[in-house]
Amino acid sequence: MGRSPFDEANGSSYSSSQPPIPQSSRNVFSLLARREVSPRTKCLPRRNWGIATTRNAEFSSGSRPEATRDAKRDLLSWVEAESLRHLSAKYCPLMPPPRSTIAAAFSPDGKTLASTHGDHTVKIIHCQSGSCLKVLSGHRRTPWVVRFHPEHPEILASGSLDHEVRLWNAHTSECIGSLDFYRPIASLAFHAEGEVLAVASGHKVLILDFA
Repeated sequence: MGRSPFDEANGSSYSSSQPPIPQSSRNVFSLLARREVSPRTKCLPRRNWGIATTRNAEFSSGSRPEATRDAKRDLLSWVEAESLRHLSAKYCPLMPPPRSTIAAAFSPDGKTLASTHGDHTVKIIHCQSGSCLKVLSGHRRTPWVVRFHPEHPEILASGSLDHEVRLWNAHTSECIGSLDFYRPIASLAFHAEGEVLAVASGHKVLILDFA
């Protein structure tokens, strides 16, 4: 595998029909999204789980805005706490806490997770322990997307608002290649066999030879 996979770029477009997401999967995705925006359950005693329902019933259309916000916060915490009774979950302690988390992708071997953050970094997280193994630094703006190579779990690509796609070695934290597309990177996708990388940037989809 060469050091720089960015040998040539060719325009390409295609369409495909995707099978509908099963209802059960949609429920899980919705639940996990709600958990991500409501990290307060640990601070909410179990005896208070039903308090949001009571408060919410007391409010009318003329309620104060701050009272409505309090009720919504309590309701989110209650819903999350109820969900945790049926779904096992774990928080990944990232230190220092990132300003924001944008995207995430699992490695093909399922051992690590890559996440992108508002501090312009990509973090490599150990799936079993939830600990941060590596911090990949180099982007000048927030990486908007990250993808692992399907056959080499140590190789990943990230695309950023700084117009760059960067290739990384997750084991060494080294940037092994980069290319400027002169437009923010909206999405990335490796071919299933890992031979090409598709880059969505501006009004184009570019297909890069990864051989």
